[in-house]
Amino acid sequence: MSEAIKRFFVVLIGLLRSERGVARARILVAGTIAASAIAIAVGTTVVTPPPPGTCDSTISSGSVSTALASVPAGGVLCLNNGTYSYNAAVSKASLTTVKPVPGASVTYSSLSMSTSNNIRIEGPGTIPGFAIGTNTSSGTNLQISNFTSNSNACIQAPQNVANNILIDKIVFNNIGQSCTEGRLGIHGLNTSKSVNQNIQVKNSTFTGSGPSDGIQGTGEPRGIIIGPGNTFQNILEGGCGVVHCDSIQCYGCSDVRVRGNYFYNNSTLAVDFDCNSGYTEMTDNVFYQEPASAANAVVITGSPSPLIAHNTFGPNTNLQIYGGNPGNCTTTNANISNNISQGGFNIGNCTGCTQTNNISNPIYVGGSTPTTWAGWALASNSPGKGTATDGGDVGARQACAPGSC
Repeated sequence: MSEAIKRFFVVLIGLLRSERGVARARILVAGTIAASAIAIAVGTTVVTPPPPGTCDSTISSGSVSTALASVPAGGVLCLNNGTYSYNAAVSKASLTTVKPVPGASVTYSSLSMSTSNNIRIEGPGTIPGFAIGTNTSSGTNLQISNFTSNSNACIQAPQNVANNILIDKIVFNNIGQSCTEGRLGIHGLNTSKSVNQNIQVKNSTFTGSGPSDGIQGTGEPRGIIIGPGNTFQNILEGGCGVVHCDSIQCYGCSDVRVRGNYFYNNSTLAVDFDCNSGYTEMTDNVFYQEPASAANAVVITGSPSPLIAHNTFGPNTNLQIYGGNPGNCTTTNANISNNISQGGFNIGNCTGCTQTNNISNPIYVGGSTPTTWAGWALASNSPGKGTATDGGDVGARQACAPGSC
């Protein structure tokens, strides 16, 4: 007789010595029989089922898009360590999640979501880039989070609808161009939009020259939100060859908002040279340009009523507003306020534009040229400390660190 069985009978005999113990003994015996049945059924040790509601279904490889058919709307498809694919348009009535079981990391051989609706794909793991939408239809209510991407990614958004797409915690390191000049491309397929499409990129990392832009929007997407929490670092023109590399470029976009990002040691930062950028907001960013760059760092042309506030423009990092490559477009009613401007403002072709409460002589907690996001905060003895028009500090308000917003 095994030691486990001996221990079982010792406990059982002890329980049978009292009326209350008899009831407990019945529960013990019933539970043991049930557990034994499970063990016999699976041919191994007793299996402890997952907590209720954790996973509606679990797979170990194969097609995620196929497996989602058996998962209820709003449910969870769990993945064991393995390799998976997603190559279909899957639509659910409410947001349905695909994620690894705790402790697992997954690899996708493909992630083409097409016109899927209400799907969230979570890591950790590796993806070969991703594709959302087609050249005629948009994917909607889609989220991709917590992956390293080893190739480029494309969002096609041709329809005049709220796409509601979230790209969160994706690493793009030295990735080439996608459906636009960016390693992450957002393409509106040249159809006019009146609805904000709500395409957001946050907490993601764009490093190395590529060669490619970090993000490029083109073809008339509307309502792109870049940030908070993104890092753009070491995207250098010298490493791009014949390709022109910007951290962010918009060409034919509207209502683009750049919020709470960290730009460090890039040749150009957030730019539009062609009179059709549609930058409507740049707030709470830290901009630091590659010292050797001769280009303008942040460039706006032809934007209506942009808010350019609470940014930190580090040493030799400037803002230019001008007439664009045709030379004849005009930005109107720009509000340029509460910024740190060490590289200066070069403002032209700007009607009704105001500059208020900007400073050029900060003292940073991280020294004259900080190397971390936190280092760009103002020291207690710095000009601009507590003097912003909202009562806080001039420059980027550091509500959250890159990658954690």
